[in-house]
Amino acid sequence: MRSLAVNQFTTPKWSFEEDVQAYAAAGFQGIGVVRDKAQAYGIEAASALLKEHDLKITELCVAGFFTETDADAFQTKVSDARQAIDMAAQLEADVLILLAGPPGNRTFEENSALLRRGLEEILPAAEQHHVRLALEPVHPMYRAGYSFIVTLAEALDVCETVGSSFLGVWLDMYHLWWDNSVLEQIDRASGRILGVHINDFKEETLSLIDQGVPGEGVIPLRRMLDAIEKTGWEGMYAIEIFCERTAVEGYHDVLRRCREGFTAIWE
Repeated sequence: MRSLAVNQFTTPKWSFEEDVQAYAAAGFQGIGVVRDKAQAYGIEAASALLKEHDLKITELCVAGFFTETDADAFQTKVSDARQAIDMAAQLEADVLILLAGPPGNRTFEENSALLRRGLEEILPAAEQHHVRLALEPVHPMYRAGYSFIVTLAEALDVCETVGSSFLGVWLDMYHLWWDNSVLEQIDRASGRILGVHINDFKEETLSLIDQGVPGEGVIPLRRMLDAIEKTGWEGMYAIEIFCERTAVEGYHDVLRRCREGFTAIWE
């Protein structure tokens, strides 16, 4: 059975300690760490707790947002990303997820130049700390607030232009499934895939924060995962579900359904 992690965004109202204890008890092997949660708990304490429960960190979330034209604001984002790289190193997480940043009223080319500049400023720190940077494309409906990079092809174009072995892509099924060229682009991403988020797209999606449990939506997950594995990917998959309709008391049920749904995909 393939190893499975849970990103802490899936259980936003639990504390760091509650997340770790619940994920381990539910049989997950890994965890995607959210910076705010780890910071609130304390980095040293968080690292010790993860080792105690034998949970591998699949990714640290999130930094980037380099589409700032004001010089001071841009440098603030660069500084924040360097701090995130340092946190990843302290936690022994070797992947930091980056979002490109919202487009504003700039052209795609202008935003791309800003993104490349931000990446070039933080890559020396990433290389020094042996932390890989994963650029994550987002679904187009998230474009205005989070990232002008909305397809895997666009993310790969950036990676190929920058040309660093420390820069790759993070694949999120919810964000990628709509693109009719996604299987072709997954094949193109061979050697650059740094992680995979598993989730689903509900047939009746009510908001930006209404993602589905794997197997309970319309994404052809097995087809996409087969394409990913065909590239040689052997890493741990990670559940990540944003759903504001899930109450705290429902988190355990969501974790159970995610494990069962993930298992059913392969069967």
